[in-house]
Amino acid sequence: MVAGGTYTALVTMRLSQPLTGSLNSLSRTITFFSRVGAGPYVFSSSAQAPNAAGEHQLRYTFTVPSDATEAFVRLYNGASVGNGDVWWDDFAIVEGAYTGGFFDGSNTPDSSLDVAWTGTANGSA
Repeated sequence: MVAGGTYTALVTMRLSQPLTGSLNSLSRTITFFSRVGAGPYVFSSSAQAPNAAGEHQLRYTFTVPSDATEAFVRLYNGASVGNGDVWWDDFAIVEGAYTGGFFDGSNTPDSSLDVAWTGTANGSA
């Protein structure tokens, strides 16, 4: 990611059962952090995925501040140890305000695209 750029993060979140206990306010979100110099970290988050068993799609579009010196994305479980597990799959960060689905060399969200692995599947550059 570069300062001033807009990006979309998307991911599939899976829960085998609802999370329990006291949950962090960022639980089940994509959260974007940025920082300027030695200043404080500033963050913003996607909407929370439902706290229900199943597969949930999350998407979050954000812009890195033009003067940012750090920027990163975190995926939050939000439960303490023993209060539930979250699995994250099909994670991508795409430049721009991307509205399509996740794709790799095994699938495509658009039949007009020709996608393929370069090299070994799941190990492609």
